[in-house]
Amino acid sequence: MKRRLAAWLAGGFGLALFAAAELPPLDEVTGLLKTHLPGVTAEQLQAGDVESLLGRLSSRVRLLEDYEEPALDTSAVAASSLLDERFAYLRLGEVARDAGTRTLERLTELRAGRVGVSGVVLDLRFAGGRDFSVAAQLAGLFLPAGTPLFDVGDGMVMSPLVTNRFEGPLAVLVNAQTHGAAEALARVLQLHGAALLVGDATAGDAALVRDLPLTTGQRLRLTVNRLKFANGQSVPLSGVEPDLRLPLVANAERAYLRDPFTVAISRTNSPTATNSITTSVRVRRRVNEAELVRDRTGTNEIAPLPEMPAPAAPVIRDPVLARGLDFLKGRVLLSAQAE
Repeated sequence: MKRRLAAWLAGGFGLALFAAAELPPLDEVTGLLKTHLPGVTAEQLQAGDVESLLGRLSSRVRLLEDYEEPALDTSAVAASSLLDERFAYLRLGEVARDAGTRTLERLTELRAGRVGVSGVVLDLRFAGGRDFSVAAQLAGLFLPAGTPLFDVGDGMVMSPLVTNRFEGPLAVLVNAQTHGAAEALARVLQLHGAALLVGDATAGDAALVRDLPLTTGQRLRLTVNRLKFANGQSVPLSGVEPDLRLPLVANAERAYLRDPFTVAISRTNSPTATNSITTSVRVRRRVNEAELVRDRTGTNEIAPLPEMPAPAAPVIRDPVLARGLDFLKGRVLLSAQAE
């Protein structure tokens, strides 16, 4: 039997794009939850249908489709560059494996340049990962050693000692697909006042999870343990709220990640729409007649070209990245004035 599934069945990071799906058998779901979900009671498992059962346990159980988003680079450091010659841009593909080491290496390289680095943009849009120890390593790049970070069930994790940690202004970019360890990293930097978060609310998925396959090809995602921060709070199911909220259509945001100087055009302005189309628009200089037509005075020579102005610096069209840069520039300006 086909039923339309509400968005809460799939969670908040890009898995709610399907319109309809076959629900798994109630007895299969109940059996899996009884065996694998810690602390669940017989009373909680009593339900007339799967939708009611998942609705009752929505804070701990999600039904996931085997839907795959268009691939993005999941390298530790998927992109890095200097913006405006003094602001480091680092985009993480996934908070896992050697992301901490690679990020430190690349940031150190950028800081060793001719003018150094005045601020950092850490782009966590579409980033995930489940290795919270790597999130702690990354937090140590910006927080003092010994800063309490989070507890994933084995006691409070502290930020490690990083001898060359960055102490300047930091902007962290997030969206609805920022989840897991990347989401935890964003929140802990925000919580300790080390970063301004720009973008959209995150997925609400900062937890230890376990995925169980179903006979329908779907998966049950069980929250085994929700991560808790030093203030005793967890990431709510609604996600981490950014300091500056700028929701974008997912396809447009993906286009911006590939080229932030692109003008992304969408058929809809809805931040939750999935049927948008993006395109890159680049303005080309018109060729004047003097470049195409020979002088008709009889000299049979090409007319001299008019003096052309110097090319303008490229403009960042990605609004989330642009606002993050504006924040860094403002902080640098205020610091200079204070001195």
